[in-house]
Amino acid sequence: MNLEAVRLSLASRAEKLAAYPVEHAGTIYAYTSALYFMEIIYLMVAIAFLYGRLPAVFVGFLLSGLLCAQLIGLAMKKEPFRKAQLLLMEVHAAYSIPFLIGALSGSLPAAGYDLVFTALRCVLVATEVYGIFLFTDERVRASFA
Repeated sequence: MNLEAVRLSLASRAEKLAAYPVEHAGTIYAYTSALYFMEIIYLMVAIAFLYGRLPAVFVGFLLSGLLCAQLIGLAMKKEPFRKAQLLLMEVHAAYSIPFLIGALSGSLPAAGYDLVFTALRCVLVATEVYGIFLFTDERVRASFA
């Protein structure tokens, strides 16, 4: 077996794997951004507690509709939606990172659904930090129309 051929084959596979997120950034983040629906649910619970059910349902419908439009625009690789996704990721990461530090340090009491939302926020923050760098890459910016 030729070791040089194996090395070249592995190098080409690694190159294809590294190029995949750049080529499919819109589709990847359209799927991962669906986790924002959990944040909408979390917000609806807080609004229902503070203001009642009707405002919570109204805000939930409004934000869900906007998020659906955002996900469709990302999947279609439209430039305004790339910028909106960048803004959404930056704002959400800036809000979630201090929350996660407080939750993981034990200063915030957590039980039940709080643990689920904390885990989802960890996943979202990890993808958002990478996504901010990915969506500002020249090759990704050029792929959006």
